[in-house]
Amino acid sequence: MDARRLFVLGLLLLPLPPGRLLAEECAPLPLAEVLARVRAASPQLLAARARSAAAASGLRQARRLPNPSLQLQGENWTVNRSGISTTDPDIDFYALVSQPLEIGGKRSARTAAAAAEMEGARAVGRQTARELTLQAVRSYLAVLRARESMRWLSEQRGGLQNLVDAMRRRVEEGHAAEADLMKLQTEAAHLDTQIGQARLDLARDVAALGALLPESGAPDPACLREPGVLAPPAGDADELARIAVARHPETRSAHERLARARSLLRLEQARRVPDPNVTVGYKRTAGADTMVAGISVPLPLFDRNTDNVARAAAEERAAALDVEVLTRQLAAEAVALFVAARELVERAQRADAELRRPAEVVRNAARSAFREGSADVLRLVDAERVYTEMRREALALQLEAYTRSFEAQLLVSEEDTP
Repeated sequence: MDARRLFVLGLLLLPLPPGRLLAEECAPLPLAEVLARVRAASPQLLAARARSAAAASGLRQARRLPNPSLQLQGENWTVNRSGISTTDPDIDFYALVSQPLEIGGKRSARTAAAAAEMEGARAVGRQTARELTLQAVRSYLAVLRARESMRWLSEQRGGLQNLVDAMRRRVEEGHAAEADLMKLQTEAAHLDTQIGQARLDLARDVAALGALLPESGAPDPACLREPGVLAPPAGDADELARIAVARHPETRSAHERLARARSLLRLEQARRVPDPNVTVGYKRTAGADTMVAGISVPLPLFDRNTDNVARAAAEERAAALDVEVLTRQLAAEAVALFVAARELVERAQRADAELRRPAEVVRNAARSAFREGSADVLRLVDAERVYTEMRREALALQLEAYTRSFEAQLLVSEEDTP
């Protein structure tokens, strides 16, 4: 069985949805399309939008004035054997309307806290979008890596089977030792184990990618396409890190938490000043109609809101420290990411010349020596194994370089994708 058929057979054994297995027989599914589907159907993003809408409703509520109260009251009712008298001229009637008046900046502080909460919710939503984008990219590339690893292992297994068959004939003809045949058969069993593990890895990675695409389901791994080269952002790493930190949703969210804490501190401080309650109304007493007006003010004798002010001040201080710590952490991570992305891209560009081609030369030489009957079986096995491993390592390096460059571009981009 040749390597192509073995690869197709391995994919058929995967617990994946039915579909076309050969890359040229299915509609391409590029990374950009996967990202678009994730952003369109992700429950996490829908939940983040719902939280933003809830925070916007909280802002509208915070802007509203306190409701007035209406009081209807009657006094001096006469109760006798015949019932309650409603015609006694000594009955007094009151109709009063009271309106609390917020002073000291309470409403503006409450509104500012709600506005900061709304902006923080939007920043969290943007961070959720970024995290889902990166998760989708990593899952997509993981499927590519597992698919290619399985294909190359299957190719190596098919080529090794030809060597096993050739060695068996030599043993039968008495031109080779049986131990050499056993070495090749052991390597074949080792490859079968690796292929089985690669099949499990591919199924796991396809399931993880499919979980991000609940509406369209798990994709056919053969339809995925290797993305092109993505260059990391150009420029000074420290300056890029400064831009990235300023645009990072986590930074924005932390600043909004600080703004909310400061507004709540102002609100608690303003609550030390009691709010007056203005009352106006109508009174009818002894047949005379009169107007009523008054004002009531709570007396802050026992509770001056001191503890709430202290708690809000502590929260404000903690939020300020969180911003400082987060800024330093994100800046350090951003610098490291930019440096790593550039180094990985440079190494990935040399991978073919430094990894795959030398290993291919060694393998071809070992195969030629084997065909001529002068090869050491162990060297042949090592050459085959090294060639496959170098191909896998080169691909892993290219995909990791793309992932790091994508993440670096995302940091300095104002959109959810670079």
